[in-house]
Amino acid sequence: MRKVLSFGDAILTSPPETFAAWSNPMIFNTKDFGALGDGITDDTAAIQATIDAAAAAGGGEVVLGAGTYIVSGGEEPSDGCMMLKSNVTLSGAGMGETIIKLADGSDTKVTGIVRSAYGEETHDFGMKNLTLDGNRDATTGKVDGWFNGYIPGSDGKDSNVTLDSVEIKDCSGYGFDPHEQTVNMVIKNSVSHGNGLDGFVADYLSDSVFENNVAYDNDRHGFNVVTSTHDFTLSNNVAYGNGSTGIVVQRGSENIPSPANITITGGAVYGNGAEGVLIKLSSQVSVSGMDIHDNGSAGVRIYGSTGVDVFDNTLSNNSLGAPVPEIIIQSYDDTSGVSGKFFSGSDNLIRGNVITGSHNSTYGVAERNEDGTDRNSIVGNTISHTSKGLTLVYGDGSFAGDAFPLVTVQGSEANDIITGSAANELIFGLAGKDTLNGGAGDDILVGGAGADKLSGGAGADTFRFDQLTDSYRTATVSATDLVSDFDISQDRIDLSNLGFTGLGSGKAGTLNISYNATLDRTYIKSLDADSSGNRFELGLSGNLKDTLNASHFMFQRVIEGTAGGDTLTGTEGNDLINGNAGVDRLNGGAGADTLTGGADADILTGGAGADLFIYTSRLDSYRNYNASGTKQSDTITDFNTAEDRIDLSSIGLRGLGDGSANSIYLSVNADGSKTYVKTNAVDTTGNRFEIALEGNLLDKLSASNFIFSTASATNQAPVLNTPLIDQNVTELKAFSYAVQPGSFSDPDSTALTYSATLTDNSALPDWLTFDSKTLTFSGTPGGTASGLYSILLTASDATGASVADSFAINVGNVAPGTLTGSQNAETLYGTEGDDTLLGLGGDDTLRGDTGADILNGGAGRDTLYGGANADTFVYSTLTDNYRNYEAGGLTATDTIADFTSGQDKIDVSALGFLGLGNGENHTLYMTLNEAGDKTYVKSATPDADDNRFEIALSGSLIDTLTEADFVFGQRESQEILYLPTLGQSNARLLRMTEDDNQSGTSEMVKDLIRYTDYDVRSQFNDANGDPIDLAVGGSTVHRGWLLDRHAGRTACFLVANRHRSAGTGTAARHRIAQGPTGDAEYARSSHHRHCLEPGRRRRSGDSPRHRQTGGSRFVQSVAPQSVRLPARADRRLHGVHGRNRSLPDGRSQGSRLHRGKNQRHRRRRGICAQCAGSHRP
Repeated sequence: MRKVLSFGDAILTSPPETFAAWSNPMIFNTKDFGALGDGITDDTAAIQATIDAAAAAGGGEVVLGAGTYIVSGGEEPSDGCMMLKSNVTLSGAGMGETIIKLADGSDTKVTGIVRSAYGEETHDFGMKNLTLDGNRDATTGKVDGWFNGYIPGSDGKDSNVTLDSVEIKDCSGYGFDPHEQTVNMVIKNSVSHGNGLDGFVADYLSDSVFENNVAYDNDRHGFNVVTSTHDFTLSNNVAYGNGSTGIVVQRGSENIPSPANITITGGAVYGNGAEGVLIKLSSQVSVSGMDIHDNGSAGVRIYGSTGVDVFDNTLSNNSLGAPVPEIIIQSYDDTSGVSGKFFSGSDNLIRGNVITGSHNSTYGVAERNEDGTDRNSIVGNTISHTSKGLTLVYGDGSFAGDAFPLVTVQGSEANDIITGSAANELIFGLAGKDTLNGGAGDDILVGGAGADKLSGGAGADTFRFDQLTDSYRTATVSATDLVSDFDISQDRIDLSNLGFTGLGSGKAGTLNISYNATLDRTYIKSLDADSSGNRFELGLSGNLKDTLNASHFMFQRVIEGTAGGDTLTGTEGNDLINGNAGVDRLNGGAGADTLTGGADADILTGGAGADLFIYTSRLDSYRNYNASGTKQSDTITDFNTAEDRIDLSSIGLRGLGDGSANSIYLSVNADGSKTYVKTNAVDTTGNRFEIALEGNLLDKLSASNFIFSTASATNQAPVLNTPLIDQNVTELKAFSYAVQPGSFSDPDSTALTYSATLTDNSALPDWLTFDSKTLTFSGTPGGTASGLYSILLTASDATGASVADSFAINVGNVAPGTLTGSQNAETLYGTEGDDTLLGLGGDDTLRGDTGADILNGGAGRDTLYGGANADTFVYSTLTDNYRNYEAGGLTATDTIADFTSGQDKIDVSALGFLGLGNGENHTLYMTLNEAGDKTYVKSATPDADDNRFEIALSGSLIDTLTEADFVFGQRESQEILYLPTLGQSNARLLRMTEDDNQSGTSEMVKDLIRYTDYDVRSQFNDANGDPIDLAVGGSTVHRGWLLDRHAGRTACFLVANRHRSAGTGTAARHRIAQGPTGDAEYARSSHHRHCLEPGRRRRSGDSPRHRQTGGSRFVQSVAPQSVRLPARADRRLHGVHGRNRSLPDGRSQGSRLHRGKNQRHRRRRGICAQCAGSHRP
């Protein structure tokens, strides 16, 4: 049983139990303290009073019902709006149901809309089932949603904090911001979105868990674990569409301990602007079981961190914003920064991950070529779709392979004998004459200094030499290592640190291979000595002279830049340096280096040696000569015409010339300080290829300094210059993405055509269109279109050669509601919920999708799709949906494309239609077009402008539509105005001939019109449904009815109906309806009398339905129920046929009428129910 305290003026000062002792806490309702939750009144004081009362009572649950509670901040930022106290939980009716919203116009800093008290150790408190709304668009000043903590830098703490099912949105600062310090905190099942900084922060938390939460569309990070947080778990959380990184673990300041013992497990991270997961300046962090995809930068970046274990994750299609590896490991040099320290990126483990690269992913896993990035192990990962390789390692003791080297074995300065195990091992001999035996497994053996004996053993082994003096010969000394069991099928020799270019004569940076038959030994040697007289030499047992080739060697060191501005310096060897995007500074150093600057204006220095400068796109280096054009040309600072070369073969340039037709020309600037290599050919945006070389080289450069494309007849495929950018959009909101000009180009300078599909080559979704001329994607996703769409854009030249790039469109959900169009033609999409779609003006298309939707197209010729479930199509103005049948008339007819009879409804109640019929007298009728594929529902009655209501339904529904499929207006109740007595006399009275210009019915209607404003005349129609002129005879009897508006009673009477052919009379059946009981019965008999031909009485042989006699048909009237009349009505109305009855005032009930030229007298019996016979009928 829950204990409920409802406070009026009384205050509970001595609670019978403490908060901690209650299994079900006491309830404190904010309504009892004056909170309204009406979205207008400021409820801050009322809510705080409720919290204070709960705290004074020892604790409890402060309840806010459904509604919007306006709150405002205190005088100081640390006051927040409301302060929770120990043992108090703030509880709502659910996220989106109970909303605590910061007041419009708030202009102060609010450190927590809801928070714990500053400088107080608060314990056992929390919040659940509600939304905090920072009202970002209508406020100024930094606003955080939730804040708790003691005092930064102090020993106090908050503890035992639980937040469950809480939404925080639209705060200009942080969403959830628990702070220094908090112990034992749980945030679960919660959402943070639309905030100006991070969605969830863990700032100095310990023994805490964030689980099953979602952070999306925040301006910075989704989750930010920072400032000495330790022993902390992120479990099954999702971070997507955030401006920077999905999940960050990082050090918050240089003088405090870094985060440690952090576990990140399960969940997904995707569509974020930067990395999926960033581990920076932290230690002992594990990342496992996550789905990391479609992020702007690397899937995982380990930055200046140690002891990070990344395992059993799925990474795919990351690096969308720039060419980088899917997983990057690097050190962090802050020696010249705030901390003055260097943070290594060492001793990390990447294992068991499935990695699928995007078009930009250079490697699956790669180390940066930096000091302090050592002893990292990249083991057992499944890697595919990378542009430069699967893995890349530089560091001492680092390893990449299919299996994990369980042991790193290191020798000493002495002569060591080291034998490995069956595992994959990295064995260092160091100095001394060592004997290294790898044993089983794929081992790396580094003998180091001294003449070492190396045996790889079983497995694919690598023999690595980091210094020339690791294995060498001089004129007098031999310190040559011997590899005793080199396996030509799988072993390799790593010489990438020594600068050799390949196999050859042994001269000019090459290595010679020879065989000594006496020793049965193959030698790999350089014939060029260094400055100390040392020449590299390595011996291999056996004769391998004719089987060794370049594939058995690793000659070059690869140095990779990032998408930003990098400074990359090579070694003394032959380096391959790739700057990638950004304004880079590349220096090859010594050796024959290969430099590729990539996009943007790079500064390239080859250094000593014969260097090669490679260009793979004409947009790697270009100038735009338009008025507002840009200059993005590279500068080569030390081009040596005697040995350096520029490779232009990949971009289709074929020789020196005048700059046209895929040629280049040379020019020098006015002061002779720069020489330009350029083309005159421009691409579609006015860009021309151009490189600047320092100095005046005009007379020294020749074709030998270039590598041109030699296959002049071979077409070159288009190239991608700028990767496409992922997009985020919300359902029902218009979307447009214009691809940046110049993203694609053709090396042959031919025009390109563009096409777009999904990446599986299927068509784009219906809501998305692509303009191949403007390269613009646009559309409005419908209410059920949420999800991730992977789009493939292909650029093709005239020969069909093509290049493609993909990007993602992430469509987020939108809540159901009212969707209103404009006065223009447009398409509105409903959601999966119950929506109201209002088209307003224009020829609109409304699609309700799922849910019980209400659709009103408004003016114009609209097309309406209700979608699944029971939908209602509303028509509120006749001129919204009409046809004008006059010559030159207009048609504005809506079409309901998917009407389901028995489920959907057509609401015409606002137009005054009362039912189905012949289209007259407030009824609608139906027709089918000639093709039988469209059903029209229309009125036959025009308005003053000759417009008639009309709508169309796709399909043949004329046999299935019933009144149950419509919402009609209600008939106005009418008082009984006139009641003829039934019988032979009346039948005779109402029989008319073609020369009867003054029928009994005509006279009756004239009398009725005198006593009521009801449209009596509209009740009389002919067999075709056309109104009759009661002043003209030649009519037959037809049915009609009137209602008693006081008591809902119904009576029947005979009315006239124009016959199609003169001289033929038909007696029609009477309509009789059941009315509520009253004080007079109209008929007590179980059946009505029959209408007979004049002078004829019904015989026992007459058909109970009808009998044909003399061209007249006798129709049996409907058997009546007891029909009640007003108390004033004559109870003798069902009297004998043809007799005169006396009315209450003594006058005769009968009356004579002269009928045309025959002067026949007809007797009419009747009574006025309104005055009980006080006037003549």
